[in-house]
Amino acid sequence: MKSLMIATFCLFISIIAFSQNSIEGTWQPEGKQAIFKIFEKDGKYYGQLIGSTNQDEDKKNQE
Repeated sequence: MKSLMIATFCLFISIIAFSQNSIEGTWQPEGKQAIFKIFEKDGKYYGQLIGSTNQDEDKKNQE
C-alpha cells in the first residue's frame, strides 16, 4: 500500500513538472497600457505591439 501511494505521488509530481502553459496569445502587462501579441514563427517566439488601452496614443501611432 505504501509503495502504491509513493508511485501515485511521483506520477502526480511528474505531471505537474511537465505541464506547460503556452505563451502565445494577446497580453496586457499589469499596470501598463500596451497590448502585445506573442506568436511563434520558424521555431522562435516574437512579440508585436498591437495596441494601447489609451485611445489618444492609438490615434498618434496611426498618423
